[in-house]
Amino acid sequence: MNNNLSLNDGLSMPSVGLGTFLMRGEICEEAVFGALTAGYRHIDTASVYRNEERVGRAVARFLAQPCGGDRPGPACGRRELFITTKLGPAEHGREAAASGLRASLSRLQLDYVDLLLIHWPGVSKLSPDSPAHRQQRAETWRAMEGLVAEGLVRSIGVSNYTHAHLQELVDDVLSRQKLPPNAAAKPILPAVLQTELHPLYQQRDVCELCREQGIAVVAYASLGCGRLLSAERAAADLVKLEHAVARKAQPSCEQREDLAKQRRLVVVLARVNSVLRTIADKHCSSVTDVLLWWALQHCFAIIPKAASVEHLTANFTAATGPGRERVDPAALAVLDALEADVGSFKFCWDSRAIH
Repeated sequence: MNNNLSLNDGLSMPSVGLGTFLMRGEICEEAVFGALTAGYRHIDTASVYRNEERVGRAVARFLAQPCGGDRPGPACGRRELFITTKLGPAEHGREAAASGLRASLSRLQLDYVDLLLIHWPGVSKLSPDSPAHRQQRAETWRAMEGLVAEGLVRSIGVSNYTHAHLQELVDDVLSRQKLPPNAAAKPILPAVLQTELHPLYQQRDVCELCREQGIAVVAYASLGCGRLLSAERAAADLVKLEHAVARKAQPSCEQREDLAKQRRLVVVLARVNSVLRTIADKHCSSVTDVLLWWALQHCFAIIPKAASVEHLTANFTAATGPGRERVDPAALAVLDALEADVGSFKFCWDSRAIH
């Protein structure tokens, strides 16, 4: 089984990585070190996560380990790892992008990163409808092309881009590729799109554009931020919202709409979780495994977050072992049909308002 995805720039990326969002301090460092020890070779971080230094320490510790036996040298070389980081909303623009990457490299204690992403299509402190977002995105991308030419980055991509954002970038790169070569860095298509993807938010139009351009897709929030594992969290949120609305003498229309949406979400998640559990039971596995398999079967890379060695090892084993090949086409078809059946639900940040 091939556990790597081929990228459109000729490189490859491990299809299973460790996400580190909201992981800080020693917990982050030990999770990354434990993941690398367990067999992970793809680690995902970002400047806004404020954990790059800890990720760097874990990587350095892992690379410093001796191989053992009669073979001298480290057990694993840097080229065997795939480290992703991201430029934050405050790091848009030519100069900010270049300085942002260099700061990340310093914190990570690395000479280069394997993948650099634009984390968000919007720029800090600009209104969502500002036309400056588009200009800044374009400048940031050109800066990233230059960073590839400098050898500081191997592959470049984007995160949280909508179909419109991604199409805009693809059109710009393709148009520049038709121009006569000049002293500027070579125009480069994005190699990767990292975005929220799970059976209730499948973004088929974006994924189709990625297939057309050979852009690899990395799915985050594969478990729906935990919502797809159980309806209990949504039910608890509903109780809190009901109490908050009940304290209002005259709830606003927005509050009443939020309450109706949350009630619907509880019903939907209970139904979806029942479907997922049925599939998991059939395959003698867990709902988590089924959701990871769904993404992998669609050729998406995954970066599930786990802090404990037990959980990160379980995720890695489920994702890289033979189990994912046992998910039958009928079960996958049921999962594929869920969004059309119960509706689309996005659980993370929404960039659709960004101009």
